[in-house]
Parts: sequence; structure tokens; C-alpha cells
Amino acid sequence: MKFWYHHPAVKVVPGVEFLAAPGGKLFCRVGRRDHYLPRGEVKPGDDIDTGAHFRLRVLEYLPSARRQVRFRPSSPATPGGEENEQTAAALVEVDVEGSTEQIWLKQNDATYGVRRLDTAEGPLLISFGYERLPLDFTLKLLEFHRARNPGGMGDAAFASRVRLVDRAAGVNGEFTISMNQPLVHRQYVFYQSSFQEQPGGDVSILTVAYDPGRTLKYLGSLLTCLGILVMISKRVAMGRWNACVAGPAAARQGAQAEREAQAPAGVAAETGVCTSLARAR
Repeated sequence: MKFWYHHPAVKVVPGVEFLAAPGGKLFCRVGRRDHYLPRGEVKPGDDIDTGAHFRLRVLEYLPSARRQVRFRPSSPATPGGEENEQTAAALVEVDVEGSTEQIWLKQNDATYGVRRLDTAEGPLLISFGYERLPLDFTLKLLEFHRARNPGGMGDAAFASRVRLVDRAAGVNGEFTISMNQPLVHRQYVFYQSSFQEQPGGDVSILTVAYDPGRTLKYLGSLLTCLGILVMISKRVAMGRWNACVAGPAAARQGAQAEREAQAPAGVAAETGVCTSLARAR
């Protein structure tokens, strides 16, 4: 391969791009800042320097290959053990015009959860997802924004600007859902979980949490705080009561000690002698 054309109006995307050329050869180029750096032909075992504090190595290259997706059973994650991503999968067999094909479907997955088959009567769509429930309100994506880290490697943040329309509640406005700023409406909480890059544009993925007992949780937290305040108030009140009761007694003891200190020494001595004689008798 002698050249790789790149239009100057197209923005350079930092990363590594591979190209399979005729004859079973594999070529590569690296995107850095505002230009592409041709790497030339690469073979299994070659290291590729991306210039972003990490390297990439080609382990294997198959000029002609066919993708085959399979799933295997896995045991539930044990407490304290290593957590692996687990999901449901189904193997279905489709018979179209005498041709039989087995298809694996992964639950709620954009890549392996939906398959489209072309038939003589039109396209046939097979999907495996979650149960769909009516929400009685609409949520429309207006804009998806991504902020990259310095150097263009990785995403620093991403957010979705949506329009929420709920005629029953009288809500019709725009809101922003980000990683640290969910949208709470009724008993639902919408989180910005991730996104997917597709040729037509980025696809925003939101996670919806349904918690009908959220009000009871807030009420329980409020009652706990009130209980703590009552305990602190009772301790303060008991301390003041003890101070009020002990105050007069301490004053009387202080006055008695002051009178004894001001008494003549002879009187105190005679009193002591008389007491001793009385005890001796």
C-alpha cells in the first residue's frame, strides 16, 4: 500500500486504525493530535507505539474469518468473590424458507440482543430484552455531549440534554442528566450510565431505577435525626437540672466552711478537748 488519503477537513481522531489490504496484508496508522502517523504493514507480534503512555501489540491476524458468538453457563457470584459481568442469554433456532440457523441472543444488548433476518416477506426482527412498561410520560433526547480528557484519550464526562413531558403533572421542560446529576421524576430516577459510538452518532444509554418506597426512606431518616436531637436535648436538660439542685447545697457547704475558718483558734481547740473528754468518759 503506497498511500492513505485523509481529507484535511476531517478531524483527526486519536487512536489506532487498521486496514486490511488485498493480498492478506494488514496496515496501520496512529492518530496523534492534528495528524496521522503511518505505521506501515504490521504483523502478529509487532508493537505499536500510540504516543499516549501505552502500547498496542498485534497478537493474531486472520485475513478471512467468521464471527461466532457463544455463551456458557456461569455460577452466581459469591459474596466477597470476584464479580464478573453476568447476564441472560438464549439460543433460538430459526427456520426461514427451509434454511435453519441457530442464533444466540444476549439480554438487553445493543450488539447481540437484536438480530435482523431478511426473508421473502420482509425483514424479521428477533430481540431479547426486558419487559416494557408504560410510564405515562415521555422523555426525548435533545443533545448528547462528551468531554474528553486532555490529550484526547478517554472521556472525562458525558451528559444528555432531554425534554420531559408529563401532561398529568404539568411538566414540560428541558433537563440535563449527567454522571453525577440524575433526573428524578415521580418514583423514577434516570442515571447517565454510558453511551455507544455508532456511525450515525453517539447513542446515550440511561439507567432507570424504580423505588416506590423512597418517601418512606426519607421519613425514616428524618425520624432518626429527630430522635438524636431529642436525646441530646434531654442530656442538656438533665445537666442543667443537676446544676440547679446541686447549687444551693454547694453554697451552704461553702458558707459553713467559711464560718469555721473565721472562728477563733482557742474556741476550736477547747471544742476539740471537750469532745475528746466526753468520748473518754
